Amino acid sequence: FGPRDIACISTSSGNGAESGLHTVLTAMQSVVGPIVPELVEVHRAMATQDNDEVERVLHNLLKVLTRYVDMMKDVWNLVDPAGFYDVYRPFLNGYYDETEAGVEFKGVDAKGTLAPTCRVVSRGGKDVVVSLAKGNSAGQSTQFVIFDSILGVHHLPDRPTKPFQAEMLDYMPRQHRLLAQDVLSNYSPGAGGSLAHYVEAGKGTKVVKDLHKRCLQKLAAVRQSHFRVATTYLKAVAKGTGASSFRDMLQDAIDATKEAVSGKPA
Repeated sequence: FGPRDIACISTSSGNGAESGLHTVLTAMQSVVGPIVPELVEVHRAMATQDNDEVERVLHNLLKVLTRYVDMMKDVWNLVDPAGFYDVYRPFLNGYYDETEAGVEFKGVDAKGTLAPTCRVVSRGGKDVVVSLAKGNSAGQSTQFVIFDSILGVHHLPDRPTKPFQAEMLDYMPRQHRLLAQDVLSNYSPGAGGSLAHYVEAGKGTKVVKDLHKRCLQKLAAVRQSHFRVATTYLKAVAKGTGASSFRDMLQDAIDATKEAVSGKPA
């Protein structure tokens, strides 16, 4: 099963680049979906040193990440760069700008509970609610938060990836955000740590250690593929989708993943 086995039933732009992009993204989500429950629960196997289970989960994750690298290659054939940049990219820009113009929601109570991406501003002598949501971004998926937390990829607070990932939690559906926050908590150093800590402490078998390293290497390869795609399809802009300064951020994520391969656990 892959991107060529599915099709978009509707589009915003009517452009083939939009359909091509979303068939790749949907195929990637469909591959990882079945293993998410075992990924987020592998800390239980770690707590009892059930290395057979840890090995099984890591083996399944490695297969998913390997598929991701292959699927990223489909972008070049399914997404026309000019069609993406000139036609579809504007639909991904969101409503974020430094002037806080945003999009006004008429009839929404300014004193009510608002989404994190909304603000109350004064216009014409009254308070109104505006959306300052940034555009779509791969960072709005829980999967990379899950991968990083479990494998032990450490993003430094003074570098771009960590604050970006934290901000993107606000863009996830509530259940997805709660899942990501639960994973961040369960795999923090105070709660037993990531698989990097597990391996560092000598609790894993040689097979676990090898699979953990191979997963990190493949995750780095996925991020490098993403970087190549982004720099090609967004080469004329400073900001990526999600209003991110994408070159520095994507390179930072690659660097952090490679550091985890070299044995610097989060």
